[in-house]
Amino acid sequence: MSLSAQAANPTSTLCTFLDAQLPQRDAIVEQWKDQLHAAPQAAFDVDAGRRWLGTALEIRLGLDLAGKPAYWELLSFLPAEQCYALLTAAGFAPPDYDHMPASGTTDPLLLDWNRVTCPTQCEDPTQRAALAACIDAANFDQLAHRLHAAPAAQVRRSFLLTFREAGAVQADENHPVFRGLHHMWRGYLRHARNELNQLGERTIISPPVAVGFAAADLSIGRTLVEVKASADPTEYLHIWLNQLLGYLLLDRFDIFCWDTIAIYLGWHAAIMAVPVEKLLTAATSSLTPALDHLRTEFHQLISKELDEAAMWYLQDRHPIPPQTSTPSRPGG
Repeated sequence: MSLSAQAANPTSTLCTFLDAQLPQRDAIVEQWKDQLHAAPQAAFDVDAGRRWLGTALEIRLGLDLAGKPAYWELLSFLPAEQCYALLTAAGFAPPDYDHMPASGTTDPLLLDWNRVTCPTQCEDPTQRAALAACIDAANFDQLAHRLHAAPAAQVRRSFLLTFREAGAVQADENHPVFRGLHHMWRGYLRHARNELNQLGERTIISPPVAVGFAAADLSIGRTLVEVKASADPTEYLHIWLNQLLGYLLLDRFDIFCWDTIAIYLGWHAAIMAVPVEKLLTAATSSLTPALDHLRTEFHQLISKELDEAAMWYLQDRHPIPPQTSTPSRPGG
């Protein structure tokens, strides 16, 4: 059971530990609910799956916040021209190396992209096309998780062509996800971009917290951020808090130096954040527990599940070879 699944399961190792150590953490959830009333924009119904919309939003925000592109495991499914246009619209450009002969390649997967600007418009045709490209890429999220061996881009792009030949339509402004994603992108530009950028200069996309078990959405400065695309987040806030706490506890070597956790609500363009020290104090009725101590105790409880997840992760990517008979020696 992955960490995100454990966050929603009251009997999981994660929730059992949190109930014992941080029994009053719902106080933070109630604060977030109050903050939600002041959100700068509201949601509306779209005929699209929340996961698909959420993945498309993660891609677009990640391409705006980071200094270099990420999500290559998804962008590599896109045709080279569409991927190139997406990265250009997101504000990236490949450098010119004077000391190297021109190779003539234009395949975006072979170029070293760096940020040169940040888009400020949401109605520009290139920006709308970029949103559609994010939707196309998000469509391959589940397939990307199953492609353990990470095949070449030629193979990945062939999947997209196969899907379209089978009747799948390329995402455009008529796609059911587009209306929702455009609303979220516009709200982000107007209300949230500056606040998220002010969290810190270092942005890590999909920080791997535990191999095969947990990867967060964003690490910005010293803040752990989960991106969510639920139109009605109130019923999920306690699950997302559990999820954030799980990531925080799994970083037992303090690699990411998180001192704040946050949820970004895409529909509402709202950031719900709380300092870790304040959370630990509010979630307990006695002395505030030390984060290092909580991490050590949690690791002892969940270490078996971490080992199993790592084992399955490696076995999926490196299957056991079939047994072969030992060749007999001549004259033996």
